Amino acid sequence: MVLVWFRKAEDMALPAVGFGISRETAYRYRDEGIAVLAAQASDLHTALRRAATDNWSHVILDGKLFDCDRLTETTLSVRDEVIDAWFSAQHRDFGENVHTVMRPDGLPI
Repeated sequence: MVLVWFRKAEDMALPAVGFGISRETAYRYRDEGIAVLAAQASDLHTALRRAATDNWSHVILDGKLFDCDRLTETTLSVRDEVIDAWFSAQHRDFGENVHTVMRPDGLPI
């Protein structure tokens, strides 16, 4: 269900119905799934050390903005203005920007 949510970026009600669970349970499963994936991810220093150890000529850095309508945290800008912490001006939308470091053949590190 988490992979379906990442792929389709739908409201959680649709995957919940498709998998025969409640919307609340779908949100819980999604959050737990993201936590499991995040725990398995290498940090940037580990990924770059691996690239150097394996003598790769380069790494690929890529990212994606995942839309979300439930992020309402505010923070101070460098100009001391209150701004939305989760707003992407580039995409003109709220969401989380997720980056990945990949090997030269395109597989994630």
